[in-house]
Amino acid sequence: MVSKKSASKGKDLVTIICRSIGRPTLKQALNSIRAQSYTPIEVILVNSTGKSLVNLLPNNLEVTVLNQKKLLTRPEAANLGMDSANGHFLLFLDDDDYISSNHIANLMSKVLESSSFRAIYCGVQKVTSQGKLLNHIYSTEFDPYLLMRDNYIPIHSMLFEKSLVVEGCRFDTKLEIYEDWDFWLQLSQKTTPIHIPAITAFYRSGGDSETMHAEDAERFNSDSRIGRARAQIFEKWKSQWTGEQVNKLIGISMRADLSNIYQELDSHHKKLLMEHAVIKRQYEKLGGKHKKLELENKAQAIKLNEEINFLSRSVKE
Repeated sequence: MVSKKSASKGKDLVTIICRSIGRPTLKQALNSIRAQSYTPIEVILVNSTGKSLVNLLPNNLEVTVLNQKKLLTRPEAANLGMDSANGHFLLFLDDDDYISSNHIANLMSKVLESSSFRAIYCGVQKVTSQGKLLNHIYSTEFDPYLLMRDNYIPIHSMLFEKSLVVEGCRFDTKLEIYEDWDFWLQLSQKTTPIHIPAITAFYRSGGDSETMHAEDAERFNSDSRIGRARAQIFEKWKSQWTGEQVNKLIGISMRADLSNIYQELDSHHKKLLMEHAVIKRQYEKLGGKHKKLELENKAQAIKLNEEINFLSRSVKE
């Protein structure tokens, strides 16, 4: 373990845990931590690549690096980071994502409203691998039944009390993916996460978060990696859910399906309106050309008649 500085403990201390597999984007992730307007922040970097990440560490940022001799799984790296954290509140930021400068400040501002708030999350926007903003946004009010159905909370959007870890919330090492979904389900048994609609976190296309917006054909296919992972989550949790909860889960699914149908119809309707507008503009453009040709033809006809009349008079003379 290499430690640049050990942060002091306190209720205002936030620990940001970064799990890294050595992606070049780690530097931007850490720079986004360095730019935070909130203090104090402790940064723990779990490095299980087997090589040094010193060249990716930005200047003027205190980082505790946990160098591992073997490659850790994502759940193992997450648990190691939480166990090593001194902060009263914790937040994950994987090396392919980044946060805005007011991310922690916005989340912690909610903590000041009530000491009963133990988990707070914000909106997240998807970006391309180069960091260009895309239209895909996750910003949904907390619903325990929707969480039973899908993982809709990106990992770096959630700030949570370390006391929840002390009470037994851990990342399941049996899960290769969706370990964060399982962790949120655990947290929701002990507290109700509070949602802030502000978008202050960003995740890259093609990274670990791709599991969140997989196509239905993949999500519900038992032969796909995503489908098998979802089944693993349900297999773990089905015995802990009551019949009433499952019934509400089905209701959520039906409403979600209807919502998707309405969205598809609305999208199709908007597409038709756009196509109609294009055709209308083309028609108006053609109409304008037609009128112009008519005027040009009339002018040419008048000019031709004048020339014919002139020639006729010339012949008679």
